[in-house]
Amino acid sequence: KYSNAPSSTTCSDGNLCTENDQCNSGQCQGSAKLCVNLNLCQIAACNPDNGQCENSPKCNDGNPCTNDNCIILTGICTYGNTTSGTGCDDQNPCSVNSSCNGSGSCVATSWEDVGDACNDGNPCTIFDSCQGASSKPPLYCDGTPQSGNSCPGGTCSSGVCKPDDSQ
Repeated sequence: KYSNAPSSTTCSDGNLCTENDQCNSGQCQGSAKLCVNLNLCQIAACNPDNGQCENSPKCNDGNPCTNDNCIILTGICTYGNTTSGTGCDDQNPCSVNSSCNGSGSCVATSWEDVGDACNDGNPCTIFDSCQGASSKPPLYCDGTPQSGNSCPGGTCSSGVCKPDDSQ
């Protein structure tokens, strides 16, 4: 039979982003590593893969069609539009040559043909193809639903991946 190590005994909780790990009532616990921002335009956080503090930009709206800026003295974010024609990805597998429109949006400049093969990102469909009215883009990618095939963590049922434990 095992007994708990005395409280305050040094241990390792296996988390690279904690420090001063100690036993406490049979549990190994540490204090979160303090990471310091380099300036008001940075966000500091511990990287759990290596235990190092890393700074990332505070002002990132995730939009490829905006210029993300930060005012160093105040930490205030501003987002201006990129130049019209700047290349981007509109995340539509049926569009070709997408670019920023100068108003902060990524738009397709041309389209695949109706019926062209694409990937709708759904592991429970097959024969994915571009769909829609050929004379009226935008097109969208869609496939034929499948049942019984395996998918990540489950089985396909009418085009939807259902977890194995809910069958």
